[in-house]
Amino acid sequence: LAAGSAESPAAPGTLESHYAPRALVIAVEPHELASVLQTLRAQAHARAGDRIGVLAPPSLTRDLPEDVRVRPLPEDVDGMARSLYAALRELDEAGVDVVVAALPPAIGLGEAVGDRLLRAAGPRRKP
Repeated sequence: LAAGSAESPAAPGTLESHYAPRALVIAVEPHELASVLQTLRAQAHARAGDRIGVLAPPSLTRDLPEDVRVRPLPEDVDGMARSLYAALRELDEAGVDVVVAALPPAIGLGEAVGDRLLRAAGPRRKP
């Protein structure tokens, strides 16, 4: 696309998919995390061991199974915003196949962080 054309985005962050890691990213509401993980773990076992990663604050990751790779995000939205892309890259480098990411509350900066997660997921958002 030519710069300035009607089809070119104003900035990379405005694309539907922005910093899409190699792993499938599934963005979920915090209350959905456990059930989505349970479903994915059952599917991974059936497919001979897909590796699952989780991006979420420690308050949501305390009781997760040991076979799930957890990359904690800060509890505060400012910290989440600062560390999100590094956390996604870290899970990519760890070789996970699927990343389940808990969405922050869609208020203020949390809305922007949620948008970043959804753009990282791109059109591949659902399990």
